[in-house]
Amino acid sequence: MEELDARNYPILRNRDQSFLWGSSTPHFHAIYGEYNALVNIESLEILEGDLPNRAEKLVLEWAALYQKELLSMWNSQEFTKLPPLK
Repeated sequence: MEELDARNYPILRNRDQSFLWGSSTPHFHAIYGEYNALVNIESLEILEGDLPNRAEKLVLEWAALYQKELLSMWNSQEFTKLPPLK
């Protein structure tokens, strides 16, 4: 499978930077070119924004693979880089 490059790689943001969803909803921001989406880590649903269909599928596949790690990072606020899809 094609890798997401740095321009299309999901961006994790500190929960304190979220003004719309607050600290109670674990999420990350996925940025793809001019598109931006907020993805719920627990439900793997897009909370806000949108992505092209193919990018959305890749981001959600990536998030499902690393859901445990994403939740751990959210809870600890210790962020590490996760591998892209292969």
